Amino acid sequence: MNKIRGEITVGRFQIPYRLFGEGNRFLVCVNGAQQTMAAWRPVVTYFSRDYRLLLFDFPGQGRAQIISGSAVVSLDEQVEVLHQVLAAQNVPEKSIVAGASWGGVVVAVFASRFSPTGGQNNIGQFWHPGKRKVGAGDQRRPTIEWYCNRGTGRRRNHQVLRPASKRRLQKENV
Repeated sequence: MNKIRGEITVGRFQIPYRLFGEGNRFLVCVNGAQQTMAAWRPVVTYFSRDYRLLLFDFPGQGRAQIISGSAVVSLDEQVEVLHQVLAAQNVPEKSIVAGASWGGVVVAVFASRFSPTGGQNNIGQFWHPGKRKVGAGDQRRPTIEWYCNRGTGRRRNHQVLRPASKRRLQKENV
């Protein structure tokens, strides 16, 4: 699995990021309060063949550093960190940006501010960035449910993201 490590400076913060996977589509995972990139390991393992996964730590979490100023990090600053991390990695607009817990709030505010259609094309909320039981038996997978806008103004609630099948990729010409 490909893995790229890096850091960017956003205002008064030093933000570490990791880029995993080999797919053509992006899945951006946004931490909840007091989570780090490590929380996304099961998601990376499960989706890295079909997606490029972008992870980062918010200021005051994990390896991120507050270079100057107060230890308090506002919602506006977190939204700007997300915006700059996506810009630094040239994440396409039609990517899935999904947050866990507080990360979902940051993603929603980001989408309302920076998407030309008034909402990110694919906004996700992880039920849990780890594994959860789905279906019968002991089969456990990371589960993402998201709201899709796709520029139509319609929301399709509670779609479950799964690794893409070859047939679906060919159908979507990805």
